[in-house]
Amino acid sequence: MSSPSALLLDMDGVLAEVSQSYRGAIIATCAHFLKSGKVTSAIVSQKKAQGGCNNDWILSRDLIIEHKDSGAPEPTLEEVTGVFEDLYQGTGDVAGLCDLETLIPAKGLLQELRRRCPSRMAIVTGRPRSDCMKFLRLHGIEDLFDCCVVMEDGPAKPDAFPVKRACELLKIDPSTAVMVGDTPDDIRSAISAGTRGIGVATPDDYAKAVIGKSKFEDGALVKACLECGAEKVIEPGLAHLLDIFPPTPAFIRTPPPLSLYVKLLGPLNKLDAKITSSTLLTLLTTLTTPPVPPSSILPFEIVPGRKFCFFNFVDEASMNSVLESYESDSSLWKIEDQQLIIERRTGGNGPNPKKARGRRGRRGKGRGTD
Repeated sequence: MSSPSALLLDMDGVLAEVSQSYRGAIIATCAHFLKSGKVTSAIVSQKKAQGGCNNDWILSRDLIIEHKDSGAPEPTLEEVTGVFEDLYQGTGDVAGLCDLETLIPAKGLLQELRRRCPSRMAIVTGRPRSDCMKFLRLHGIEDLFDCCVVMEDGPAKPDAFPVKRACELLKIDPSTAVMVGDTPDDIRSAISAGTRGIGVATPDDYAKAVIGKSKFEDGALVKACLECGAEKVIEPGLAHLLDIFPPTPAFIRTPPPLSLYVKLLGPLNKLDAKITSSTLLTLLTTLTTPPVPPSSILPFEIVPGRKFCFFNFVDEASMNSVLESYESDSSLWKIEDQQLIIERRTGGNGPNPKKARGRRGRRGKGRGTD
């Protein structure tokens, strides 16, 4: 089987550890309406394993109706959603359960996977867009993904739409992509769309296997994913994906990137928190005519305290489009009223050649040469 070129990732249970946030919000919402602890984590996991539970608001309402006392009124979806969101987002001085979420895979691993995916990476999630983007930005991984297909975009998994839409946005054939998720809905959506489906165990299920309370392959979600047609189910953290996306051989690596040097005129001490790679990407797409697609710009990071960075482009046409738009009216290119200077440079993020020659010259003069 040939290596895939694109990676599609579910968010909850794959990127985000949500046992205390989304899962916790489901349980707490049910307790609010049932006035009891009838709905447990095990019940929620069982429902997820059955599939068809991609929307946690609807799942919460269905669980309340299923476990309510005979004759008790049924809450509306709007009422359930309101309680759920208050618990998850927080209200007033009360922190939301969303604050308990953590990033499961290492950021460095995600960056390496990005380097190994010639057709890039996408998020395919049932989260609302605001929740999805909040998590990505909080953990500094927003720029690793070229697109995010979310709840508002159309039918939810297990429908094929979310996976197909991600492939459309990446401009790839679905057969060249891999979809990774932790529920049967993820796998069914992948297979229906024509992509390869790989399951991933949740941290909770994997922990139980590690301490001997159960076997890895006996986890409810693991078994359900395999029964739905998953090629395999991997451990949490996604490290096993490195075996599926091998390094690009040196002889076909992308040539050194074309670079534009970007410098901010003015002090950075008050602006560091506001200057991010997404800020600069937004500036590019807003001010460049014609707009430059995000896929034409290689991943980059802003280092706090530095007054410059590089835009690295995959093609000269995109780079020239940015440079020409900047030169036509450079006064528009500002962040928080601080002017940007954009120049063409070569050599990417390496040292300044003039400074390097100066250091070698001084060292050579002192030591002599052979």
